Amino acid sequence: MKKLLLLAGLLIVFSFGLTACGNSAYNEKEESNEESTSTPNESEDLAEEAPAEDNYTDESSETDETGSLSIGDAESFSNEDDETSVDVIIKDAQKVTPTAEDESTGKYFIKAIVEFKNTGTEPYTANAAEFSIYDGNDEKGEVSSKDFMLEEVAPGKSYTGNVFFDVKNDGPYEIHLYDSSWTWTGEHN
Repeated sequence: MKKLLLLAGLLIVFSFGLTACGNSAYNEKEESNEESTSTPNESEDLAEEAPAEDNYTDESSETDETGSLSIGDAESFSNEDDETSVDVIIKDAQKVTPTAEDESTGKYFIKAIVEFKNTGTEPYTANAAEFSIYDGNDEKGEVSSKDFMLEEVAPGKSYTGNVFFDVKNDGPYEIHLYDSSWTWTGEHN
């Protein structure tokens, strides 16, 4: 009996130790798992409360009446949640024919050369997955894993990288980031 009480006491102390040493990422993951097992009505309530996937807002006034920018135009974005702020310029776009080594499901790769200027006080992550593209037939292309961009840009610094899109049709193309888009005819600039 004493051994059983001693074992129970040790388990309690051990569980308190684990709880105290737990990290917030684990706790957030656990909360996320709890939310995903909710009933349909609870899921609707949670969806209403959940913040948008990206909370970047357009701060620039360079867009024309259609809301679309041209290649070479800068757009400013900020996110109040993580206090990041960035200027994004699609400097150039090029149509590239996939090679035999490329994993392509489309007719072309569109290579967008993108510059990120971190104008905030916190690091910004330049991520190709944040972009999307639509071709001249309004079909959505896919961000390609070719030369995939995922870079952290320090405050006050700039980074220029390539985003490759796998597209099936000719242009004009619309390249989207957050709530803004750049239009490209598909011809070399």
